[in-house]
Amino acid sequence: MAYRALDGSDCDEFRALRRLGLERYPENFLLTVEEHDARGAEVDHALLQHGNMRGMFEDNTLIALAGLVRAA
Repeated sequence: MAYRALDGSDCDEFRALRRLGLERYPENFLLTVEEHDARGAEVDHALLQHGNMRGMFEDNTLIALAGLVRAA
């Protein structure tokens, strides 16, 4: 297993895993499936460029996500 910061190249896997989480555990997200689907991939690509998202990979497949946000 590997743990690392996500970047724009991880966007497709990030979106797929987050959507799965939204479907299965909607109470754990601030975004709905509908909002996720309506939001363009370019928004998530830009989000990943900030380096605030981490991912756990198994056999080069993204299996877990963590978002890191600094409180103001």
